[in-house]
Amino acid sequence: MRQADAIRAHVLERYVEPARRRGDEFVTVKAGDVHREMELYNRVPNVCSALEASKFHSPNALKLIKRDGPKQSTTTTFTFRLLNRPEAAGGRPARNAIRSLLGAGAESFAALGGGENWLRRQRASFYAAAAGAVAPGKGRTA
Repeated sequence: MRQADAIRAHVLERYVEPARRRGDEFVTVKAGDVHREMELYNRVPNVCSALEASKFHSPNALKLIKRDGPKQSTTTTFTFRLLNRPEAAGGRPARNAIRSLLGAGAESFAALGGGENWLRRQRASFYAAAAGAVAPGKGRTA
């Protein structure tokens, strides 16, 4: 994933989606906060560029209302209007790649007796193998 895409995904997940769930009309994002949260190093211009891009606004039903502060600074803030629904801005809903994987392994784990049961069996197998590999006071066995 390109850094700009990762920045946009972070802002969408951390700021935009929670604001939508709350029913907010606007959301404000400070470039320095995003930069710090993502543990980026000297990439404030990338954060600002990613948030200004229509590639971020259109598919996510956002309209950039105001940009305050210097052009590319940690103090630069972006205020977006949250449009009614993602389809309104770009003609298609916003896609979250991580959420699309939700439940992807459900059938596989169900065939194994459920994810929790499978995990318990794996742990028991690991501990049994580890117990047999080292005899107390004798070091490794071959």
